[in-house]
Amino acid sequence: MPSSLCLRFSVFPMRLITALFLATTLATSAGHAADPAFIPALFVDPGVPHANFAGDMELRWHGELNRRYRIEYSTDLRTWKHEGQLVGLDQDCHYVVKRRYVPPSTDPTKPDPEVRKFWRVTPFDFDSDGDGISDYDESRLGTDPFAGTRIPLRCDFVPFGLCFGGSDWSMTAAAQISLCQSVGYTGYGLAGFGSEGGLKAFADHPDVGAGRFRIYSALWWVDVTSAFNWTDIDKRLVQAARMDMAVWMVVGGAKTTANVETAYGILKTTVQHCANKGAKLVLYPHEGTTFINAEQALVLLLRLRADEDLSPAEKACVSISIHLCHELKAGNGARIAEVVAAVAPYCTLASVNGAEADTRSRGGWTTGIRPLDQGNYDVRPFLQALATAGYTGPMEYHTYNLPDPDHDDHLERTLLRWQQLVAPPSP
Repeated sequence: MPSSLCLRFSVFPMRLITALFLATTLATSAGHAADPAFIPALFVDPGVPHANFAGDMELRWHGELNRRYRIEYSTDLRTWKHEGQLVGLDQDCHYVVKRRYVPPSTDPTKPDPEVRKFWRVTPFDFDSDGDGISDYDESRLGTDPFAGTRIPLRCDFVPFGLCFGGSDWSMTAAAQISLCQSVGYTGYGLAGFGSEGGLKAFADHPDVGAGRFRIYSALWWVDVTSAFNWTDIDKRLVQAARMDMAVWMVVGGAKTTANVETAYGILKTTVQHCANKGAKLVLYPHEGTTFINAEQALVLLLRLRADEDLSPAEKACVSISIHLCHELKAGNGARIAEVVAAVAPYCTLASVNGAEADTRSRGGWTTGIRPLDQGNYDVRPFLQALATAGYTGPMEYHTYNLPDPDHDDHLERTLLRWQQLVAPPSP
């Protein structure tokens, strides 16, 4: 059995999360002798809170390049349950295992019900290219563990929504662009459709104007009960058209027959306004709304394209997107290649992220959206199916619920993992 590390977390007065190092055991695993280099050493100080900047409970340990780590928890040190998985991309491995506890507003003094858990981190090996040598050993030998396995997906890879997940909502357009560029990204998807002034700040940025940095999309969340000021919206659409930016539209509301009809009416009107201003509309399927996955979005798209009230130009400006996280929540993880094959010809946007395979039944978005180096769901069939279908639109890294990138390196780690999975563009 591989070496493991056990941690116990408790909630103390003032609700400070404190970590207590319990035990480290050394054993051997297939192909590896007991070796101090094989033991990931956790940097845990029992005298200080073991939390990240946001107060989330976070495991940190000394990792090894391209070794994988399984994170498990127990309440009795006998029965262990799967929490998550991580690919070691550098020596500083860290994994959020529990979000900061916030008592309900109706009972602000209610204590955190989860007061005792033990955590175990176990390293294991993986052979990506199937040559009989683990990724970790190939990295030590200086060979490429991903040779011949990278997926020929020809698309720009960009972050989506840096202002999600508790980050600083006041981050300026210039700051968001600069942050992306500092990591190595050449584009971005905005977290919100915002205001005319907010969109103009992106459109006016010199790198956007010169084409050195692309704004691919902006999420626009509306509801079946929303009121629309089309004069104001048209002004925003003008800025979207300036950037050749898609309006990425969710229509919230319970999925009832009446609500789907209302959603269709909203989409139809939006299509007409987008076409009039030279903008693009992309239907965004989202869990818990009027269309929850790409196949349902396609039904609405085909209906729009068959609508005799819409002109050819109006029909041409609308398409759909596919999101791995929402397909998993819809129960399509095992049939993702089939879903992609059906919808890819109509998709102009896509998003990806790390995730746990059982996210539909566990953990909400904490298991459904992780950095790309985390989670035991294999994203390669999703990427391969898009490549096979000839998809060339942008691939956006979904960052909802993830830490503020000013305080966390998930943007860097996700880009590294993407480069392991996807072949670079041909020169």
